[in-house]
Amino acid sequence: MKKKHISLLAFLYLLAGLYSKSFAQGGCPPNIDFEQANLGYWEMYTGSCCPISANTLGIVSGRHDLVTGVATDEFGLFPVVAPSSGLYSLKLGNKQTGAQAERARYYIHIPNGLNNYVFIFRYAVVLEDPAHAAAEQPRFEVKAFDSATGTLIPCTYSNFVASATLPGFQVSTKQSDVLFKPWSVSSIDLSGFGGKTIAVDFATGDCSLGGHFGYAYIDMNCGIFQTYYSVNCNSPATMTLNGPPGFQVYEWRDANLGLIYGNTQSITIPTPNKDTKYALILKPYAGIGCPDTLYTQVVISRLNPMDDTTICINKSVTMNAGSNSADTPLTYAWTPTTGLSCSNCAHPSAQPGVTTKYFVTITDTANCVLKDSITINVANDVKAKIYSNITDSICQYYDIKLQDTSVNGPDVSYIWFVDTGNVLAGGGTKYITADWSTPGMKKIKLRVTNGYCDAYDSIYIYVKPTPLASFEVPHNTCLNTTVELNPMLQDGSYHWKIDEQSYLDTNYAKSIYLTWNTLGKKSVHLHMNGFNGCQSDYDSTVNVHEYPDATILYINTPVQNTAVCQGQEIELQATKSVDYTYEWSPTIFFRESNQSTVHANLEKSSFIYLKINSRWGCNVADTQYITVQPCCDINTATAFTPNGDGRNDKLKIVTPGTKKIVMFIIQNRWGQKVFETNDGTQGWDGMYKGEKQEPGTYFYYIKYMCDLDNKTMEKRGNFQLLR
Repeated sequence: MKKKHISLLAFLYLLAGLYSKSFAQGGCPPNIDFEQANLGYWEMYTGSCCPISANTLGIVSGRHDLVTGVATDEFGLFPVVAPSSGLYSLKLGNKQTGAQAERARYYIHIPNGLNNYVFIFRYAVVLEDPAHAAAEQPRFEVKAFDSATGTLIPCTYSNFVASATLPGFQVSTKQSDVLFKPWSVSSIDLSGFGGKTIAVDFATGDCSLGGHFGYAYIDMNCGIFQTYYSVNCNSPATMTLNGPPGFQVYEWRDANLGLIYGNTQSITIPTPNKDTKYALILKPYAGIGCPDTLYTQVVISRLNPMDDTTICINKSVTMNAGSNSADTPLTYAWTPTTGLSCSNCAHPSAQPGVTTKYFVTITDTANCVLKDSITINVANDVKAKIYSNITDSICQYYDIKLQDTSVNGPDVSYIWFVDTGNVLAGGGTKYITADWSTPGMKKIKLRVTNGYCDAYDSIYIYVKPTPLASFEVPHNTCLNTTVELNPMLQDGSYHWKIDEQSYLDTNYAKSIYLTWNTLGKKSVHLHMNGFNGCQSDYDSTVNVHEYPDATILYINTPVQNTAVCQGQEIELQATKSVDYTYEWSPTIFFRESNQSTVHANLEKSSFIYLKINSRWGCNVADTQYITVQPCCDINTATAFTPNGDGRNDKLKIVTPGTKKIVMFIIQNRWGQKVFETNDGTQGWDGMYKGEKQEPGTYFYYIKYMCDLDNKTMEKRGNFQLLR
């Protein structure tokens, strides 16, 4: 009871727009009702049973037969043609035996967007009941499936197997083992299959043992359910709603499925005074289809004219009164007749010179009169005329001013179309400024509109190519260093203005070389004069930087003539700046080699190098030769032999370089001083107070000054006296 849809045939009828006072479903798919007097559009198959397996395509006479006329079935005595359904029905199968099966198939394409869709059919069945097992009995089957996937549509499979308990079946008076069901109606719900093609199958089968028969009649009737009623001023106080025959239960309700009006196939109700929709809930006999809900609409005859509209002067519009009366033909009377193509037709063309209200009177064949009016407003005409301050051509990238010079009312809009160009200002107004970045012929179009009337104008402007004043030059250079300027080749003359330079050549040059001997920012300007009269300018700057000072300075290190003591660490410094990077070498001499201040330790005399790189490419270097002297250390022998042989007879100070001895003392192991002097040329002969000293270990203390830097230094040690 929750489904809300109308039947397939009703949908097709509504889509066709075939309205009448009280009509039923119509507009059938081609030959679905066999009324073309043939089996066109249907597919017929034969096979065997049971189960039914009918897959051999082809019409077989005596098994797929169109029936017509007033004959009745010999077993059920019902008409072989479905009552009130046309001239033809299909008989599927026969009373012959032999385990035969027959199938009839029709493909229904559900239109896109139709999600509520019901297929209604009529059927009559004759089955012999031999009381076999159910799987062996004669039968009649109905099913629907998606033709693309073969998927069975839910709740569409019905299967009548011969049995004395079949609902709705009767026993034949001619032969007591034959059951029949006279013409009945059922439905197949195809809702939700919009855009798909559904195959509907009807099939009959004899018993599988070959001795008993089964056959059926089927028909599609486009007039079994009224879906639309039209009520006019002369309609009676009551009306009758009719449902399709052949269902077990009928239930008439309102559109919201709340109020119940009746429980019979047809009901009589008071004629409504407004458009009203009624729902009919159908429940089939057990085994054949599912419950369904169909709808019928009662519509009150009235006019629904087109809305008042506005047109431009000298334009026309077709008027429509929009009557839904089913009591046709209708007569029309339009007044006034001014500007009308006709005054008594359904859709006159109106072209009034001023705003006019037209009245229409419609009379139907039931003598009901409907009246309404339509106002046609006539809008003021508009004009468009483009004026440009440029008559024929403009340079690329240059501005052009455009204006609509026509006179219009205040409520107009301006729409400009600038071919491949840009509206720089004034878009949507009658004044705009535009330019183009590409050369060539350009079209400018203007539309002026007040919403009803339009006017157009257009002009053409040729956009000349503008020579591009452009060049490449380094933005940073060094004092007195040559830089290369590279202009772009263009069709025109070159005019340069360069700070502190004089360059007068107006011809193209691939390279121009510039040098500045002063620091600071230098301006470079190029003005291009195109041979076609178009001009352009380009500016750039060059920053001239000084070279760093790469002088190597000594810090806190007294150095005489760039000489240092061997093993002495020295501190060196260069000009410091965050814009510089430093490279000291050889790196083996330096504790750090990439700072402005570094510490070095040289073991031998050598050159050192400094390179300073500025971030603008102004790079310099310095070299310094540093002499290394062993002047700041002093040594003695580790042993001596005072035996008078002339070799190593005294312990003396070994003094390479220049030094000044302040104090030289020797002590024995008991701390007794045995020798002292301040003469660096003297030494100890192993004697103390005229006596030879014992062999053994002795200690010395030396205090001295380095002549290079006058720094006082001390040294202690021991040695061996050997005899």
